[in-house]
Amino acid sequence: MLRVRQTLCWCRMEKFCSRLISKSIFAFVVVLLAASATAQTPTRINLDQAIDLALAHSHTLKATRTQIQQNQAQEVTASLRPNPTLVWDALFLPTFTAQDFTLNSIANNQQFDMGVGYLFERGGKRQRRVEAARDATEVTRYQVSDSERALTFNVAQQFIAAQLAQSVLEFATKDLDSFQQTVKISEDRYKAGDISEGDLLKIKIQLLQFQTDVAGAEVSKVQALASLRQLLGYDAVPDNFEVAGELEYQTLDLNLDDLRSRAMMPVCSTFSMQNAVTDPPNYPIVRPWPTICFPLNSSKRP
Repeated sequence: MLRVRQTLCWCRMEKFCSRLISKSIFAFVVVLLAASATAQTPTRINLDQAIDLALAHSHTLKATRTQIQQNQAQEVTASLRPNPTLVWDALFLPTFTAQDFTLNSIANNQQFDMGVGYLFERGGKRQRRVEAARDATEVTRYQVSDSERALTFNVAQQFIAAQLAQSVLEFATKDLDSFQQTVKISEDRYKAGDISEGDLLKIKIQLLQFQTDVAGAEVSKVQALASLRQLLGYDAVPDNFEVAGELEYQTLDLNLDDLRSRAMMPVCSTFSMQNAVTDPPNYPIVRPWPTICFPLNSSKRP
């Protein structure tokens, strides 16, 4: 009886282990299939997402934005006041004859000078430096805004080029599929004796042109997506990303006044030209203010 019970227990353990192993293998296979399906599904982005990714991941734009902080640091430097200066010197010291360095020698032979000086700036020089530094920071902000505008335009233009390449590839593929059906019909006609072998070869040679068009469209699509990824940032999108959206014509109801108002938006160059025409700068008259320095000197001479 004991042996029978042990045998039953071993059989149950073997069944439990086999079930556990089979369930683990099944779960592992499901996870692999899900991961492979996720990896094969391309990431699709629209135009707005592409512009946001470019503005967030462009290294050139990040480097341009750091110039604002640099100019703000220049504002702090321009607002600094000059530090007082302390001058001290000594003459006739017995450098090479240490035995002559005595109190009597210091009182009768050595000469010591000490002075304190401070520079007083007049004519509002410090205020002018601060204003010039702030104006430089403002110009840098407009330059960064202009760089963002140019990047947005380039991304939109390249995104439309990628959409065009995708559309050309779709049309080329449809043309190839349609002509392959024509070739198949021509083969059936040749077998039935309706056309000659020379006519069939001419039709098959024309098939090469459609295949060449598909290959060229695929290369154009790859090049367009690569150029778009360069603008977005290589770490922003994966290798197998696709563009989303329909390439269709949209009418724009704009008049001449709307176009002028959009052209005069406050970007770097147009804003500067507009201010130069409508609001000319009123530069102050600079007079040659002398610089005053009050030194305080104390000397000990023999």
